Amino acid sequence: MDEILKDQAMLFIEDQNMKQKIAGVLESLSYRTTIIPFITDSTIGQVKSVSNKVIILEDGFQNISFKENPIYQEIIRMTMPFRRNIFFVLLGNEITYPEPIGAFSMSVNLLLDIGKIKEEDLVTILRQEIFYYTQLYQVYNIVKKQINQRGSYIAT
Repeated sequence: MDEILKDQAMLFIEDQNMKQKIAGVLESLSYRTTIIPFITDSTIGQVKSVSNKVIILEDGFQNISFKENPIYQEIIRMTMPFRRNIFFVLLGNEITYPEPIGAFSMSVNLLLDIGKIKEEDLVTILRQEIFYYTQLYQVYNIVKKQINQRGSYIAT
């Protein structure tokens, strides 16, 4: 029964070692992790699921650049009420935007250059960034609820 209540994470990663390591991190954070072997129309539909809280896409997954990837395209087309509930990570080699503004400009929450990150640091980075993101939107949702209860209205 607890499995049904867990938030979900979807991984679109081909590198076996990286896939297992990231899945382990997410499961330690109580996410039900689904490793996606290939993209289908059904998979694209699952991206829209309310239970998806973390989505990690490897640049070059299925030999498709992230900008052309249908998962990336689906996420960047989402309206903010849906998009703000997803922590979206882009993994790649030679990512040229180390600052947060680079991630923002690409409509992702976190860019990770897996060629430059030590494996032991990956765990720390993911834990920390997911925690910060969760806290940020937890506060947002509390404030939004309080304002809406007072008769004002904030769109989701």
